[in-house]
Amino acid sequence: MDQTAFQAVSKLELKLEQNRKQKKKLKHELGAGRPCLICKEKCVGGLNLHFWRKICINCKCRKENHDLRPEDYDEQLEVFEILGVKIPDHKNLFKYSTKNQKIPTTQQVDWVPPVLSTNDDNASKRVEKVTQQYFEDLGEEAIPFKDSEAAIKRKELASMQIPPHDFAPEKCDNLSEFEAQQLKKYVDNVKKNYFGQGQVDIAEPKAVSKNPFKAQGNFVPPYRAGHDLNAINNNLANNMQNLTIDDTQLITLPCRACVEPITSAYVKAERLGKDAQWHPKCFKCKKCSQLLVDLIYFHFDNEIYCGRDLAELMKIPRCAACDELILVPEYTFADERNYHIKHFCCFHCDVQLAGQQYVSDDTPNNNPVCLKCYDHYYANVCSCCTKIIAPTEQGVSLKDIHFHMNCFNCGYCQKKLIGGRFCLRDRIPFCSAACVNSANM
Repeated sequence: MDQTAFQAVSKLELKLEQNRKQKKKLKHELGAGRPCLICKEKCVGGLNLHFWRKICINCKCRKENHDLRPEDYDEQLEVFEILGVKIPDHKNLFKYSTKNQKIPTTQQVDWVPPVLSTNDDNASKRVEKVTQQYFEDLGEEAIPFKDSEAAIKRKELASMQIPPHDFAPEKCDNLSEFEAQQLKKYVDNVKKNYFGQGQVDIAEPKAVSKNPFKAQGNFVPPYRAGHDLNAINNNLANNMQNLTIDDTQLITLPCRACVEPITSAYVKAERLGKDAQWHPKCFKCKKCSQLLVDLIYFHFDNEIYCGRDLAELMKIPRCAACDELILVPEYTFADERNYHIKHFCCFHCDVQLAGQQYVSDDTPNNNPVCLKCYDHYYANVCSCCTKIIAPTEQGVSLKDIHFHMNCFNCGYCQKKLIGGRFCLRDRIPFCSAACVNSANM
């Protein structure tokens, strides 16, 4: 093989190797095997993401409830690109000085806020000063230093507040052509009319005259000024210490959330007007009250929201099973929750429930469960006959002791106990003390 051909093959092999390393993981592979922070050792095998439910098959917790690493959130960056989120280029060299540290240290951070641009000649120093003040006001524990708890928390909030499947069709479960078109319309509408990203700056109080006066016309009358040196008070210099040339006062703009004055760093949301400003800790979603991650907001009725709550405000239903927006007119409504027709399934075995009997589990989500899975995961066992108490059967429960209605009888004389007095001895019900004594003989 000649030298030219060898070089060509080497370049091709290098390119293939780079492509192999840069190959994106499938959405269900992101974070695979990560332990659950809630279930811990009960999540055997770690995160095993369901193909469309956005939860772990092993423990039923959300992906975000697992011990994810920054690389497990790569899909979020794709959504930021779709929205046009500003990513400042000075983030990797941000210098932050703690209260107990006089000399600033250079630490890598995952994100820094966009700084409001000005015509300042010392732009780089100004950006560093504003960024430092913003993080000080927000709180040192919130600075997303690389691999820190704050950095992981930022990724979690981003995934919740700006769901990737709300903006990228490839993150959804097999959309039809119609659904893909509807999602594109939604994204275009949001980008054009609702999306914004806050920028930060440091407040500078404005001087305003206490006694504004405007002369009428352009005429300025002449005047003479003079003084009598002999009449000057010897204490005049001392009396002028508190005087100013202009009779003015300093004012500051209030925070849109708490209405307290802003005297330090602030966040500006230009889409809501030139005076729309917030304290760093007050820049939160109006509905869920979470700090808006990366200062990304969606304005609605002159308020700021996260992307998840915006969809709800726009009356777009969200599937309780797959967490995706429902972009078709036909869908299922059950137990006060919305579902894609294809996703109205048993929470455990995914069997379709349309036209079938089902039971809601006892979790806050009221997940629908088929009768077979209910018997397996939730049904109580009768202490008398040791058979399952089906959801269609009546039963009696005494703390952790359960009976079929027909099995709730005196343990000695078999008298029916429904509506009568009884006592328990060794988890067995009796109608009277006499029966208890007789049973012990």
